[in-house]
Amino acid sequence: MRTTSPVRVILWIALALTVIWGAQVVVTSPAGAEPAEAVAAPAPDAQAVHDLRVRKCERLVATYYAGSGFLPYCDYLVTTHERLEAEHDAPGFGAAWYYSLVYGAANFGLRVGGVAPGNCSGPMDVKHYPLIRDPERNIDYHCREMLGFYKRGVRGRRLCEYVMLPARPHDWGGGRFRRTDEKFRECIARGYAVGKL
Repeated sequence: MRTTSPVRVILWIALALTVIWGAQVVVTSPAGAEPAEAVAAPAPDAQAVHDLRVRKCERLVATYYAGSGFLPYCDYLVTTHERLEAEHDAPGFGAAWYYSLVYGAANFGLRVGGVAPGNCSGPMDVKHYPLIRDPERNIDYHCREMLGFYKRGVRGRRLCEYVMLPARPHDWGGGRFRRTDEKFRECIARGYAVGKL
């Protein structure tokens, strides 16, 4: 008797959900929806979903943060979210890569190797002593922190607020997360409109 691995089951579930929700329109999605997963046609497999996520990430970074040094880490960010989804039985966490990107962009401009007061370092604005300046370790730390809130039921843009200010979650700086999310959604919609995604 052949058994199916939990990772394969999760990937099939993610594929099924992508097919079911595949026709949603990014521009009309509510603020808490997952624009990173809105696709014009169903994705044929998990690799295609992964590749689409990476293309979206690369488009957003190239459009708004080309000088940040983050572009080579788009695949790593998406892969980390997908890996943690499989490892920690967190269905849908793979799609939360989008909110990690919103978080890092709104707080730190995705600056690789950047440092700010209070032991914060980029690209994901990780507060840690000692500083985590290696981009991949920085992304890992941030994603694990976000996963903790995700497993408690926090979704959408609220993930950014909880990672930023867990004691009193709210958008800060005049709505930085909201503004970043909105401009990212517009960029993704334009990408579909011109056939780049």
